[in-house]
Amino acid sequence: QNVRLFVANHISIVDGFVLAAVLDGPSFVAREKGLASLPLYGSIVRAMQCVFVDNVHDDSKKAAAAAIKERLLSTLAWPPLVVFPEGTTNPRAHPLLPFRTGAFRAGCV
Repeated sequence: QNVRLFVANHISIVDGFVLAAVLDGPSFVAREKGLASLPLYGSIVRAMQCVFVDNVHDDSKKAAAAAIKERLLSTLAWPPLVVFPEGTTNPRAHPLLPFRTGAFRAGCV
């Protein structure tokens, strides 16, 4: 069975590049929808079929959850999804921030 969802700690911006190389082109759940509008970076994240979520707005969280569930249950060849449950990087001495529960709910479909 193919693994479709990875949940990982997010320490720096390098994490995404490392996981993209190791997992052979996964898609990501990204907190910053504005990233899709950046000239070069935006083209990359759109090509990777990222799911964007705005953690402030409930409708965005619901739409992202629905998109994640659809991909996890789909028979189509979606790339695996990577979720960073902290929702941001934390390069300080204590590398773990409190986890947002959405990443773990997605795995319960």
